Amino acid sequence: MNKEIYTCDACHYTFEAEAGCDQCPDCGKKRVRPANEQESKEYLERQKHTEK
Repeated sequence: MNKEIYTCDACHYTFEAEAGCDQCPDCGKKRVRPANEQESKEYLERQKHTEK
């Protein structure tokens, strides 16, 4: 399956998960949506810095 970037509208956690994810791994609520362009960009930038 493909991984996609999602954001939780309840706690604003942005994360990468398998396509079709519907539950936030941080708060557990089912208020997950695909991340918008800005959220995706910020997430990918954070990942670059944490992998170093």
